[in-house]
Amino acid sequence: MPLALKRLPLSLPIVYIGLGAAIFSLPGMGLEPSPLAHPEFTERFTEFVVIIALMGRG
Repeated sequence: MPLALKRLPLSLPIVYIGLGAAIFSLPGMGLEPSPLAHPEFTERFTEFVVIIALMGRG
């Protein structure tokens, strides 16, 4: 994915945010993306994202 975005003025996180917004705006989506509804999952997922971001940054 980074090679595909090399010539565009977009970064990978912007693409993922747009993709997530598009998925959750679909009419048949039954999931509620509220972090307050699932606090344990939110905490674990944010820890995972931080670890991946730190490993990716080097």
